[in-house]
Amino acid sequence: MRRLDRENFGGPLTQGLLFKALRNPKEDWIEHIVEPNEEYDLYKIAYRVYGTTEAWWIIAICARKDNPMERLLAGTTFKIPPLAWVREKLKQPGKTVTD
Repeated sequence: MRRLDRENFGGPLTQGLLFKALRNPKEDWIEHIVEPNEEYDLYKIAYRVYGTTEAWWIIAICARKDNPMERLLAGTTFKIPPLAWVREKLKQPGKTVTD
């Protein structure tokens, strides 16, 4: 299992809280605008933002895509948590993820 895999974020309840937090971005999160070469590629966006493709599922949740194969249109804008926020959730899986 890789470090940013969804399974590293605790059980179903913790993952549900994380999902909810990712759908309610904070003001200091990164605003991402989908480039034309990223329209079909959550992995590419994850690599650009986090330096790894493992976090593609975070991008999918933030972009409100329930199907990872669904196309993101160029110009679509959404907010993504900074890597520090994600790392904090990994360090303290039992802590409420909405903090």
